[in-house]
Amino acid sequence: MYRKLHHGSCGYKPYEFVRRDPAKRNTMDATAVNVYDDDQFTIERNEEHPPGNLARRDLTLEELQGPPPKPQPENLRNCLVDGSLDMLAAARIIQWDKKQRRFSQGSYEEFIRFAGSFGINRFQFDAFKEIESCEEFRALVTDALQLMLWIAFVKVSKCWNFSTSFMLTSSSAYDNSLGHLAGEIGGLKRSYSLLFRCSALILTPLGVILMVMKTVRFGR
Repeated sequence: MYRKLHHGSCGYKPYEFVRRDPAKRNTMDATAVNVYDDDQFTIERNEEHPPGNLARRDLTLEELQGPPPKPQPENLRNCLVDGSLDMLAAARIIQWDKKQRRFSQGSYEEFIRFAGSFGINRFQFDAFKEIESCEEFRALVTDALQLMLWIAFVKVSKCWNFSTSFMLTSSSAYDNSLGHLAGEIGGLKRSYSLLFRCSALILTPLGVILMVMKTVRFGR
């Protein structure tokens, strides 16, 4: 059987094979066997080191300066840069004018007409994620969405007016050309039948192609 040997000054010693009496197998030895003497080992004295981290270096960290803050626009027209409208800045200007009781409905509508005719490519809402207050976020989003809807309405109405005027001009030119054609052919009915045949001749191949494409698509 193996057992561990101890020594007071030297720590743990190697194991020693000890043969026990079969009659005393269930009993525990009270003393440990010392194999080596104290004079056989020279224990070196540990050197004392000052407390603390010796590898620590004093580092001086320079504070990184972020980009300078963007200047706030003074009016609504300054919020429009390169076809992009900063909706947060515009909403702040509108809200500030309403709080100071200097909000002008005429200037507001003039900016809407200007923005609708200027050709806005993007309504920028990226800066709204920096707002932490729910009440401020709701108020600014309300003013921004209202402004965006009015500008979109002006743009759509402008396109509608252009398309309406174009349709009226085209219809009047069509009626005039049709009257001249009817006079040359010899009657209005004859000109209408000629127009119908030409339209059928042009549109029939297109209709057949569309039907074939739909059939092939549904067949897949």
